[in-house]
Amino acid sequence: MAREDWAGALRNLARGLVDIETNTVLSSGITGRKMPAYPHALHDILGKYASFMAHQVGVDVDAFCDEFRRRFGYPPLAGVAGAAVEDPDKANAENDREARGIAVDFSLARYSTPLTNGPWSFYLMRWLAANALAQRRIADEHLSVVTRIQVNSDHLKIVTRQLGELDPGGRNPYIGVTREAILHLEADPARPALPPAPPEAMTMIRKIWDIGADSIVFQTVQQLDGDVIFRVRRSLDLTRRPALLEAHQDACKLAMSYWRSMFELIAALASGLADRIFGPSGPRGGGTA
Repeated sequence: MAREDWAGALRNLARGLVDIETNTVLSSGITGRKMPAYPHALHDILGKYASFMAHQVGVDVDAFCDEFRRRFGYPPLAGVAGAAVEDPDKANAENDREARGIAVDFSLARYSTPLTNGPWSFYLMRWLAANALAQRRIADEHLSVVTRIQVNSDHLKIVTRQLGELDPGGRNPYIGVTREAILHLEADPARPALPPAPPEAMTMIRKIWDIGADSIVFQTVQQLDGDVIFRVRRSLDLTRRPALLEAHQDACKLAMSYWRSMFELIAALASGLADRIFGPSGPRGGGTA
């Protein structure tokens, strides 16, 4: 590996250690599986978000998709051409105004529309969440998750645009397609290799996939300068959840132990890199000439 590559890798590792965040979440179900390849992980995220909006918040996701399709040509119907452009940010400046004007229907909880794992789906999900928040009909216990859906969808719209351009030909065949299309592609012995995603993109996708639409009840952020921020869900009665708080405290201790080990590893790597570039700084073992 080139010297600048080693330095860049160390910088990325060190940047990630500026603070460490520990979350405790309440989950409706735990599958225990590892995160799949990023094309499937993106579909998992979309499915969790759309299902939460439909079955927890109580909105008609299908009706929103139908109106979105009428205005933008996405999500496409089977056998019908899709949106005129593959990236909503590369279309005209009227997109946000058009999307903001789509009303969210709270009268029926539905979600069955097939989505693709590209920028258009996360653009749609962003405005579904934003418009639902704007109508001020969401129960308090769901507000933080819907806000998270809006913010994360903004990030994933950009990430999927980048992932879609990873292939040498400029078109990643695993992005901007339905899950069914991915499964067909994976079943083909002559299928193209999945382009590796940048570490920053994988880190973001993994965290978003891990938390999904679960409710965060405790969060502790420990910063390099010594500041510690502890957040607790406002509606949570700590006197009735002592075991949950104790589990969160144990997780924070484990995270600190991992954080300390990573610092020691980076220090060792940095020392070794300096020796490779500049040569040993002095005699080893404390001896003198």
